[in-house]
This record gives sequence, structure tokens and C-alpha cells, in this order.
Amino acid sequence: MTALRGWFRENLPELVAYAGVTLVAITIAVVVLDLRHADLAVPFSYGAFDAYEVDELFKNVQETGSIDTNPRLGAPLSTDFRNDPQMLYLPILSARFLFLFLHDYATVLNVYFLLSFPLTAALALYALRALGFSYVAAFVPAVLYAFLPYHLLRAEDHLLLSTYFLIPPVILVALWLAGGRALFHWQAGKKFPTVTREGAVAILVCVLLGSDHAYYAFFGLFLFLLAAAYAYVASGNRRRLADAAAAIGVTFLTLALNLSDYLIRRGTTLPLSRAPREGEFYVLKFIQLILPIPSHRIDAFAHFRHYYDATAPLVNENSSVSLGIVGSLGFLLLLAVLIFRFRARISDVVKQSAVLNFGCFLLATGGGLGSLFNYAVLPDIRSYNRIVVYVAFLSFIAVTWVLEKSRVRLTASRNGRSLGVAGLTLLLVLGIADQSSPAMVPDYAQNAAVYRSDRAFVQAIERSLPPAAAVFQLPHVPYPALPFLVPADFSPYWLFKGYLHSERLRWSYGAIRGGEDDAWLRSLAALQPAQLLPKLVLAGFEGIYIDRRAYNDQHAERALEAALSKAMRETPLESNDHELAFYSLDDFRRAEVARLSAAGFDRASALMPPLLMHVVSGCYYQEPQPDGRSRRWCGKHAVIAISNLTGITKNGNLTGVIGDGPDVEGTISVRLGSNSAQLHASPRGERMKINLTIPPGTTILDFDANVPEIATPGPPSLYFFLVDVKLFDATTGDSTDFYLPDFYA
Repeated sequence: MTALRGWFRENLPELVAYAGVTLVAITIAVVVLDLRHADLAVPFSYGAFDAYEVDELFKNVQETGSIDTNPRLGAPLSTDFRNDPQMLYLPILSARFLFLFLHDYATVLNVYFLLSFPLTAALALYALRALGFSYVAAFVPAVLYAFLPYHLLRAEDHLLLSTYFLIPPVILVALWLAGGRALFHWQAGKKFPTVTREGAVAILVCVLLGSDHAYYAFFGLFLFLLAAAYAYVASGNRRRLADAAAAIGVTFLTLALNLSDYLIRRGTTLPLSRAPREGEFYVLKFIQLILPIPSHRIDAFAHFRHYYDATAPLVNENSSVSLGIVGSLGFLLLLAVLIFRFRARISDVVKQSAVLNFGCFLLATGGGLGSLFNYAVLPDIRSYNRIVVYVAFLSFIAVTWVLEKSRVRLTASRNGRSLGVAGLTLLLVLGIADQSSPAMVPDYAQNAAVYRSDRAFVQAIERSLPPAAAVFQLPHVPYPALPFLVPADFSPYWLFKGYLHSERLRWSYGAIRGGEDDAWLRSLAALQPAQLLPKLVLAGFEGIYIDRRAYNDQHAERALEAALSKAMRETPLESNDHELAFYSLDDFRRAEVARLSAAGFDRASALMPPLLMHVVSGCYYQEPQPDGRSRRWCGKHAVIAISNLTGITKNGNLTGVIGDGPDVEGTISVRLGSNSAQLHASPRGERMKINLTIPPGTTILDFDANVPEIATPGPPSLYFFLVDVKLFDATTGDSTDFYLPDFYA
């Protein structure tokens, strides 16, 4: 007891500081977000464009413990999310921990978001203290960093990005590397080095960074490389390069383990691939860093920001990168440190921060190092503006240095100390007011009303259906979202509503675009009701869910519902706002069983799904043609997988046009198992029909081009085109494809 009392007495200043920064952050969050009117059981961003995707992730963790697959999405099959990693193990394990105490995904999501404010402030304070600053100088910058406009604007809509609490320790490690701080001690005669206290912290931070978010891990790796280069140029000490290599290696290995499924399966679902040019869209622009936030409390600032956003090019998600006045001053100071020579001695930490900050800006700005990386290495990182959380903390280091210099002067007298406390309080209040706005407060009442209306509607559907029943959703929209398939004011992720508010039902939305289930569901959605309904009941669907707002053509939607009501002889169940409709297939199923007999119905059901296909490799995104066809570019060797998910051998054929491009003249060798054939390709296009016998499982179809390479301005190498390829299943009479208008075309 005496030892414990002594420990508390010795560490009392630190305990008070961290308790204080936590309490202040919680208080500010309550005020800024007006949490008095919030309902923790309703997601704060319910109704936002991307929030439902985050909601699905948390509910999936609640139900399955991970986000790899979701057996209740992509019905009647299931959805495999491993081709599109969104959530790594740090947020997954954090959510699982919260689910031990809270049993509703919405509450866990809200609590996780709210905890990010005090956690970010506390870790920012820790990093600033470890850099040598006093608690007095570090307190306000730590709190302001926790309330970046980026945090408040992205909120739960982009929760995995807005919870950036790990960034301060990451920058701390980078500055240790840049400053030559030893992470390991090498002793003569010993094979392995001794890990220092800083080294132990660095290893922990790197493991967490590799498990947090792929973007933040990538930016952290870049920062470690830059810090290592700085340290070597400044000191020439090669052992510091070994420290940096260890930090990079631990981060990279951890990230690779988190993304192992994605890396193994990379390329199997081509429509999810990124285009290198996207790195030029979502860039970090200098002016946006120093502009006031949208809907600023001062009308003149708000009007100027609105004018910029309405007239400037490339304004997109990067509109959330404002640093606020305090952060902007720190950012400008770091630039000044690089450009000008000051008479006053500049702290080494500030000089190192200036170099790292400028490196971050060079990586993320338009036409910068990030664009070079996308074109020369990998295009997967596209939203470079998200590095702002690194830029912001480096900027607040400069602010902390200024406050530290001021503290030394002011603490010489009692009046100076009083003035300093008043000044810090005023800086905090004005900084929070500048970085936040009433427009950032969620509309809790509206969200709760819509949430409860949706929940009541979906639960009414669930009560009417047997457990694990499958519901077919219209319109068919693949996942991830292609916004142009739906109206501009509608988010495709809103189709997750059925899943979010049910506990047992399976839903067709969530099928990965370009995959087999997507091809099947899309072919079903294209049918007229008279052909659609028999297919749906044979596939195992128990009902049809329609989101009326999701149709670009409202006349077509009304015609569809009229045809469904006529064919099914029923009126739909509607939500309170009349935007959602549900048709039960129970009566239609009974009629089909009576028509086919129970045995005949079961035999027909056993033939479902039809033959499905997807590109494995060698064929790239398609180009919509003026005549309405879709042309897909292919390399010298292309591989298509045809899946038979039933237990019987099926017959069918693959049709389309081969060639159809300038300079495409020659033959294409096609191999299916031990069988092979030669197809002719020409500029005008040659009809293709390949008869198939497909046993249960997956069959590989290889195309080898014996034609000259098509001249293109850059990679990839192109040899021939496949146009409007269709896969026909003779046993079911269904025709499917793997085509979808592509976002990048």
C-alpha cells in the first residue's frame, strides 16, 4: 500500500494532466456535438451517404466476429468481403471488446466514435510530452488536434478514418527516427540487440499501425522512410537506418498479415481495382488546408468557403482537410522554417517536423509523389488528402513549440502565469469554435424518426417470413457502390437497411460487383415480372423488397410495381414514408408448387443457380460502346472461371464477339480442360460460340492470343477484345454475364 501511495504521489502531475485532457475532451464533445439530444441506440450519421457501409461492418462484427464474409448478404449465396478490405484488426478487436458490454451495433458504433475524442487527445498529449514539451504547452494543442474539422466532418460517415487516435504516437516514432534516437542497442559479442524503452514503444505502435487502417499504415511507412533518410543525411549513422528498417519491417509485416486474404486474392475481382488517375482526384490542396471550414460560424468566412467549393475544380472528400486557424499557423510556421533562416534558435524537433510535413505535402498534393506511386507501382491508394491527420499533428507540434517558448517567458512572474492560463483558455475556446460548427451536429431527431420507421417496416417483414428467409432487393445495385446507377440524392449503401434492422433474414444486396452472385442477381433483375417471379421462388427467395427512391427512372419503377401487383394479385406492404415496399412470394410459391408438383419444384430448384462466370485474370475494365454493347480489353493470356454451384453436370454455351478493334487480326486459342479450339479474331469482330459441359465446381477457360499487340500509349499490353459475352445455361434457360457499366470507363 505504501509503495502504491508513493507511486501515485510521484506520478500525480501526469495523472492529473491525462485525466484533465480526457475530461476536457469529453466535455467539448458533449457541447460541440450537442449530445444532450442524442440517442446512443441510433447511429449518429444514420442517413448519411456512406454511413450504412460502416453500420454493416459493425453489425457483421457483432454477428460473426469479423468482416471477412457475411452469410446474410448477397442472398441466396453469401458475400465475401476479402477482396475489398475496409476494416483491419485494431477496430475489429476494439468493437468486439465493446460488444462484451453493449449488445447493439448502433450503440457500439456511437461509443467507439465518442471514445475517439478523449483517446486522441490523451495520445496526442503523450506524444508531445515524449518530444520534450511541458504539459502546459502541450495541453491545448492536444485537445485541438482531437477536434480537427476532419474528425467532425467525417464523423461516423467515415468512422474508420475519423478515429485517427494512433497518428500522434506514429509521428512520435518518426521523429525519434529522424532525430537519431536509438530504438535498439547493439553490443559487441551479442547476436541480437537490446530493445530500448523507445524501441518497445515503437514496436507496439508499428504493430497497431499495421492493424489500424491501410491508408494510415501506408502514410506511416512513407514517414518512416523519410525520417530514416533525414537521419542518415544529418548524421551519417547507419545504425539509425537499421532502427528505421525495423520499424518499417514490423509495420509492413503486420499490415501484410492483416491484408493476407486480399493480397492472395488480389486481381480475382477486377472491377474493384483502382485506376492510377484517381490519385489525381482526391488530392491534398494547399488552399484547402488554410481555408475556413464549411458553414463557419463567421458568415464572411462561410460565404468565402462556399464560393470556393462552388467554383474550384477537384472539390470532393478533400473538403474536410481544413486545419483551422491555429493549425494553419503551425503549418505556415513549418513552411517558413524550411524557407527562411531565423536568428532565433529553432528546435530540432520543429526542424524535423518541417521536413516531414513538407514530405507529406509532396506525397499528397496534385501531381505529387503519390501520383508517381500510383502510376509506377500500385494504384490502390487514391485518396491522398487523408494524410491531413499527419500534416495536422506536425503543424500542432510547431504550435506547441511556440507555446513552450511563451511559457518560459510568462512563468517568470505571477501575473505572467495568470496571463498565460487566460491566454491558453482563450486559445482553446477560439480554436474549438473555429474548428467546429452547428452544421456538424447530427440531426438526432430526424435520424431517430427515420431509423424507427425503417426498423418497424423491416421487423414487420421479418415477422411475416420464416427464419433465414431470403429477400430479393430491387433495383439490383452491386457492392461497392457505383453512384451513377442510382439518383444523385440516393446512396447505394442505403440498401443495407434491410440487413441492419433484421436479425434472421438474408438479403440480396451486398453482392460484390463483377462476381458470380452479382452476375446472377443482375440477370434476374433484368427479367420482366412474368419471367422473374418463377425464377425467384426456385432460387429460394421468399419476398421482394423495393426501394422506390433508388430508381433513376421513376416511371419504370411504377410500371414494375404495377406488373408485380397484377402478377401476384396483392398490394405491397409499405413503410410509413411510402419509400419502401415489400411483396411476399408465399402465395406465388404455393402456386408454382401446385403447377410443377412438389417433386418437380424441388428438381427445378436443385438446378439453381445457373452457370456463372467471372474474370480471373487478363481481361480489364470494359468500355461502353455507342451501340449499347460493352467491350472488354484483354491481354495475351486471359482466364475466365465458370462456376457450377449445383451437384449436377450442366450443358451450355458461351457466346459473344471476339476481336472488334483496329489491328486485331489472327487467331485465339481457347482451352477448356483437355479440349481446345481456334477462334478467328478480326477488326470487324467475329461471332463466338463455345459449347460447354461444366461439372460441379469451377472450370477454367483459357484464351491465348496469336495476334499482334495493339498499340496503346501505356500499360497494360492489349491484344484482343471480348464484346457482349453471355453464358447460357441450357438446364435453367438463364443467360448471365460479367458485364456492368464501369465507373472508370
